[in-house]
Amino acid sequence: MASSSGKALAGDLAWNYASIAVLAASGLAFNLIVAGSYDADALGVFNLAYSVYLLASQLASAGVHMSVLRHCAQGDRTQSRQHLQAGLAASAITAVLVAGAAYGIFAAGGALWPSARWQALNALPPALVFFALNKVALNYLNARGRMRAYAVLQAARFIMIGAALAGLAAGRVPAYALTYCFAIAEAVLAIGTLAVFAARGILTPARPPAQLIRSHLAFGVKIMPANLVLEFNTKIDLIVLSLLTGNDTLVGHYSFASLFVEGFYQVFVVVRRQINPSLARLEHGGTVDRAQFASLRAKLVRWVLPAGLVAAAALVGIYQTIPYLTGDPAFRSATWPLALMLVTIALTTVPVTLGNLLNQTGYPADESKVNVAAAGANLLISLALVRAFGMWGASVAVAASYIVFGVTLRWAASKRLGIKV
Repeated sequence: MASSSGKALAGDLAWNYASIAVLAASGLAFNLIVAGSYDADALGVFNLAYSVYLLASQLASAGVHMSVLRHCAQGDRTQSRQHLQAGLAASAITAVLVAGAAYGIFAAGGALWPSARWQALNALPPALVFFALNKVALNYLNARGRMRAYAVLQAARFIMIGAALAGLAAGRVPAYALTYCFAIAEAVLAIGTLAVFAARGILTPARPPAQLIRSHLAFGVKIMPANLVLEFNTKIDLIVLSLLTGNDTLVGHYSFASLFVEGFYQVFVVVRRQINPSLARLEHGGTVDRAQFASLRAKLVRWVLPAGLVAAAALVGIYQTIPYLTGDPAFRSATWPLALMLVTIALTTVPVTLGNLLNQTGYPADESKVNVAAAGANLLISLALVRAFGMWGASVAVAASYIVFGVTLRWAASKRLGIKV
């Protein structure tokens, strides 16, 4: 039985790492398509809009997807399907409200300060609604252990974004219109996924109980700051670099290095996603099985930490091909800032992998506080260093934020759960 379980886990991880490989390849392709079909300025605008999209999407999903993950992991099949339907309803409410607000803000910004940046942002609101629904659907699959289906759909999202982006670039649309690729891909994925769920009886015409909808919204409000600042923390450096330097070319060069950092971080998110349902089941009546947690942590230290260091070194080497692929030797200037960020993430892999420990054991507000501390450190250090040191200042801020995250998570887990992270 243990062997069978181990093989299933290995298989699920393999599928999810294949999905991450698609994500990484797609991210590289996005940048090559934009830089190759347009220029570094267009790449800077596209990646800035992408950063805003990822931040706004956390507001749109409002943390509901994390509530669905926790409750579906703890419930039986019937209860899980009720939570899925309630989660979709709750997420639709928040997403429509946020998309409407975003449309108003972007339109006003474009009217007051006309630029390609605001035009690129105008394409994002429709994508926010579909993104929120997709997050709930994917977390339902995660909670129910359907990791292969999760991996396939996650990969499909990035393949469709890439295909839409390539199509728009081939049609020679204005550079700012390239951001419509997100709405196209998210809509296709949401419609297809929910149609399959309905065909298999996972979704029914029954109206979800209002109490469950309110429950997911309440949990989501507590965990949303954690998700928002976590996403913000991966984009603060890029946003501050853009605002303080006003140099889209510099942002374009740095954003390529940031792509490698984000891909590297996602490697550990796969492991986090895999163990989240197990973390939820470790909690019983407000207490955590410390022996099982200690065993899980030991495995992470033994395998994930050394693998992370090796992968960080490999990625720095791979990055050296980017100046040749783009034909722009200036991309090489981001090499050492990239190395600093990758090594720091590798050294903090255990807390990064256990990043959802607090919310999955019933303390979503505490997880929010941990993430706020990390993002706050990133923001303050970025503001202090970026104007003088450019991308070096941004990379130091990112590295410091991961260290702060590890320290504060360790403190919070000890205080709340009595365990060592």
